[in-house]
This record gives sequence, structure tokens and C-alpha cells, in this order.
Amino acid sequence: YQRRVHGGQRESRPFSNLYALPPTRPHNFLVDSGLATKESNYLLDVDPYTLQHRRYKNIWGLGDVNNVPTTKTFWGGFHQLHVVRNNVLRTAHGQSLNAHYSGYSKSPLYLKQANMTYVVHYYNQRTSFINLLDSRGGIISGLRYMWWTSRQKKEFLDFYLRKSWGPPFYKVKRIFRELPEGAGEGSRPDTPVYPMAGKLLGTV
Repeated sequence: YQRRVHGGQRESRPFSNLYALPPTRPHNFLVDSGLATKESNYLLDVDPYTLQHRRYKNIWGLGDVNNVPTTKTFWGGFHQLHVVRNNVLRTAHGQSLNAHYSGYSKSPLYLKQANMTYVVHYYNQRTSFINLLDSRGGIISGLRYMWWTSRQKKEFLDFYLRKSWGPPFYKVKRIFRELPEGAGEGSRPDTPVYPMAGKLLGTV
């Protein structure tokens, strides 16, 4: 690829994988309404854990619109679904917000034509054990690519063509533990909160 450097000259570099980030701008209605400000990088100003708007408590954020310190990916937005669902329902029942988004983000990284791995991390760049697993393009990354192209590709295509409701329900957390006494909105758990086994929607 080529890029301009200082002095107006062009610099050429070889590449095997190119990830391009196009320029973006905020939606006018978010800025005009005060929901997104310069201080929030012109994104929705939400608490990074509860995903509730900092100023307007009846507004919640979901997906790339949120101003949260993590990588914006499809799976990042998907892992916010259960947090928003749980906290909206608990707010409607006058309960505290016990679901916290961990900053989970996951994105495929193609190593070569038939090998891929994942970049997976949480807030504070805390990585998952599968982060960059087999990043040298070995057997595991080859099998992962085969799985992606054979089954998951069809699942995602069906989702985007509205032939299905998306990933299985088991991937959406149903239950969150009650917070310790004295802990409330804005508390910062060091690890993700997972559902309790054997109970369905018991604390919502």
C-alpha cells in the first residue's frame, strides 16, 4: 500500500493482511440532544459497566455507539446484550444494576489463506486464554478456519438474511449474582460475572 509522509512524498510498503478503518463522524441527533459530547468522543456517554447513560437514566447504550474503552466488534456488542436486558428489567422493578459488561471484545484475525485466530480481550487489555491462539498458523488455526467457513459462515449469513434470530440463546447470560452489600452502580468488578447454574431469570 502507499501513504503520504512528511514533505508530500509517498511511501510504499508490502503487506499480507490489510485492515482499514474508514473515517467516521457522529450522528447529528446524538450531538444535538446532548447524548454525545466532545468529552465522550461524540459517542454515547454511558457507564462502561452498566451501559446506562451517565446523565439520562432511562437511556441505555448497545454496540459501537457506546463510548467504552474497548475494541468495537460484533462480539463486543453481542456480549452487551445480556447486560442491557438484565439492567433494564431490574430498573423497571426498582432493583440495583447487578449486570456489568466486562469489556469483552473478539475479532477474527486472518493469518493466511486458510488459517485464522482471534484477538480476544477485556477492559484494561486483559487478554483471554484464546487470544492469538496458534498465531503462527499451525493446525489449530487451520481447523478454526475450516469451522468458520463451513458452519459459522452459514449461521452468520442466515442471521444477516433474517432467516434466523442469530446465535443460540445459550450464549446470552440469563442470571447475574447479586452485588455485595454496599456495592452499587459504577462498581468495578475485576472479573466478568457469570450466570448461576440451574436457575432461569431468578434475579430479574
